[in-house]
Amino acid sequence: MTGDEDWMTAQEAALFAGVHIQTLRSWVRRGHLEPGGLNAQGRYLFRLGDVARAEAATRSKGMTRASATRSLAIAA
Repeated sequence: MTGDEDWMTAQEAALFAGVHIQTLRSWVRRGHLEPGGLNAQGRYLFRLGDVARAEAATRSKGMTRASATRSLAIAA
């Protein structure tokens, strides 16, 4: 499977989006990202496309922590 049908755990989704796991959980609480299913352990799974859209929407509102850190590193 590819694109929107690629599944990832919350930890993988956070790494993909370049945000802390708590930020990803905040997106879920606020309704910006919806889990697409559960794995065998009962943990949320997210679709790649959904995570990418949530990250892009957040980026359009301001910098993510990862992009801010990269900007600071470049400036130093």
